[in-house]
Amino acid sequence: MRRIYAVTLSARFPVSAALLRRLALASIVANVGIVATGGLVRLTASGLGCPTWPRCTDESYVNTPEMGIHGLIEFGNRLLTFGVGAIALAVVVAVLLHRPRRPGLLPLAVGVLAGIPAQAVIGGITVLTDLNPWVVGLHFLASMVVIAVAYALWRRIIDPDGPVVPMVPGPLRTLARL
Repeated sequence: MRRIYAVTLSARFPVSAALLRRLALASIVANVGIVATGGLVRLTASGLGCPTWPRCTDESYVNTPEMGIHGLIEFGNRLLTFGVGAIALAVVVAVLLHRPRRPGLLPLAVGVLAGIPAQAVIGGITVLTDLNPWVVGLHFLASMVVIAVAYALWRRIIDPDGPVVPMVPGPLRTLARL
């Protein structure tokens, strides 16, 4: 029954490769955007603009006027997480509705989606450790992984199915892994 429903749903709401690619690009842009606003948080020293996590204060999930611009910047960055997550979810749904089903797209789409709450948790740990530089660095590196996976998905949508052909010489791939 589940298989019939999925086939009917994908026939009713077909997702073209062009739409899938646009959504994947939107995911890249959204993830780069949240990194940019995270940079703004860091550069304006607004990292503790919301001094607790997951709430902004002990009494409120949102920033208060008393927190000033720093609270607004930090809360804005936190709020963008929901937009980035919504786009990532839309990509997963689009991958599921896309026909013919392409191997390898779903794990990448789910990887991006799973990276969003993971980033929120790491961001929370960043706040709870009073902006420990190691945790801030981990937060940034995890963002780079999510962006890389989002890019891999975007790229994979136009790549033909078949065996993977390395485009980069072996020594350079080894250097990149190191």
